[in-house]
Amino acid sequence: MYMRNNKGILLLIVLASLFAGQLAGEFLSDYISIFGKTVNISILSGGAPWVLDLSFVTLTLGVVININLGSIVFLILALALYYRN
Repeated sequence: MYMRNNKGILLLIVLASLFAGQLAGEFLSDYISIFGKTVNISILSGGAPWVLDLSFVTLTLGVVININLGSIVFLILALALYYRN
């Protein structure tokens, strides 16, 4: 009951499952070609990061998420196990 209300645990489970799924997808892509297909999701248009260039410091901000079939499978399994109880 406590785990269901904790959003930090859910975020940790989602990130860990996406990471493990990415590794599994990369490994299985040598044997099953559909696991090699990757979709890049970028917050910014065209995937270019934001650059804030001040005279004394340069900040570069950007997020790109790479998702493959392994990530999707692991994410579904992790969410099913999380919400099962």
